[in-house]
Amino acid sequence: MSYIKRNAYDQAEKKIDQYASYLIHNVITYREAVEDLLADPVVTVFFNKQEIEKVLSFELQRGNTLQWMIMT
Repeated sequence: MSYIKRNAYDQAEKKIDQYASYLIHNVITYREAVEDLLADPVVTVFFNKQEIEKVLSFELQRGNTLQWMIMT
């Protein structure tokens, strides 16, 4: 993978991680996150809707588990 493509992929991953964090902290809704990510051309070059939804769902479940563990 070329440097430019690798950099763009990293940016797309960071954006998805950022939105996952927003979801975990109830800043935005799941639907808003998916819509915003699908509107980003860098993200959609590498990830389709199903992949975005899978990543966000996984991170949301993991985040809720981590928050529960911290609270107990």
